[in-house]
Amino acid sequence: MAAITQTEIIRSLIGLFEAMDVESAMTYFTEDALCRFGNHPPAVGKAAIASVIEASQLSRSARTSFEINEIWEIDDAVICQMETTHMCDRCKAIAIPCAIVFRMEDDLVREMRIYIDASPL
Repeated sequence: MAAITQTEIIRSLIGLFEAMDVESAMTYFTEDALCRFGNHPPAVGKAAIASVIEASQLSRSARTSFEINEIWEIDDAVICQMETTHMCDRCKAIAIPCAIVFRMEDDLVREMRIYIDASPL
C-alpha cells in the first residue's frame, strides 16, 4: 500500500472543516501548532486553534463548501488555492477565493496560515 501524501492529508483535513468536525480536525495538528487567520493574532495549540475555527465564519454559515482549484506540495509545505462558498439562512451563496499555506511536521500540520478577505460575510 502506498504511503499517504501530505496533499491527501490536507484534502482530508479540509473535508473535516467542511463538515465542521473540529474535534476530528484537531487530530491532524501538532500539539503546539500555529494557526493565523488573516490579520488576526496567531492561535497556538490545538485548543486555541479549535476556538478560532469554531468562532469563524464557518460556524456562522448554514453550510460552507470548499473547492480546491490548485494544490501544491513543496518539501514540508502544502499550499491550497481554493474558493469557499458560504450558504447563509437569510442570504444567497457567497463565494470567496482564498489561499491556505500549511507547514507539515511528519504527517501533522504544525502551521496553518489562512489568507482570505472575509468582509463580504
